[in-house]
Amino acid sequence: MGADLVLINPVTEEEQECRVVYLGDTSEKGTRVGIEFLSPSPHFWGVDFTPQDWPTGPSSHPVH
Repeated sequence: MGADLVLINPVTEEEQECRVVYLGDTSEKGTRVGIEFLSPSPHFWGVDFTPQDWPTGPSSHPVH
């Protein structure tokens, strides 16, 4: 807990300084580790999240 590390996205080679904020139980698969970025990097993972103003329910327009 609290350890600083550098996370590297192997696709983009972007580096991001992080800190360990969670350690889960150890199992035969390993240990879950939660990290936080020390500075914002919303595109680090290469995932675009849905904008908050997009509708979340079924569309009111029928699909033909």
